[in-house]
Amino acid sequence: MMMISGLSYSKQACDTIFANFKNVDIKTCDLDKMEISGKIAGRKVNVKSFIVEKEGVAYEDFDLKLENGFIWPSNSGRYITGIDRKFTVPIKNGYLQVIHSNYIFGDGQKELTNIYYACRHPLLNKCAEVEVTGVVAEKEMVSVLEKIFSVTQ
Repeated sequence: MMMISGLSYSKQACDTIFANFKNVDIKTCDLDKMEISGKIAGRKVNVKSFIVEKEGVAYEDFDLKLENGFIWPSNSGRYITGIDRKFTVPIKNGYLQVIHSNYIFGDGQKELTNIYYACRHPLLNKCAEVEVTGVVAEKEMVSVLEKIFSVTQ
């Protein structure tokens, strides 16, 4: 059940989103931010997700732009993100444009992190950034992204 005033999801919604994870500790489960720790394939992982939904384009909140019709880092903000993969994922009412980075640069530092950016196409009015610390197979993260966009519709 969602709380509109507190902008919180129920534990059940986060349990659904992170169903493939074991020993899940939900630190935050809000409409705009989720943070969990748990295990997948026997490995400990931490996942942070930030979600933006608004009229107009949501990708700008993550310092992204459109490049050849696909979301891409604009490199105008604090972080310059290198993208190693881009792909689409079909969802109800459209598809997700997804880009993945295995490194980010910020303030001269290189941090090895898996970051996924996903935006619902064609409106691009809802986007998510999912940061993973630990090793998680891409198919597991695609499942998380699909559920974020289906549970939070």
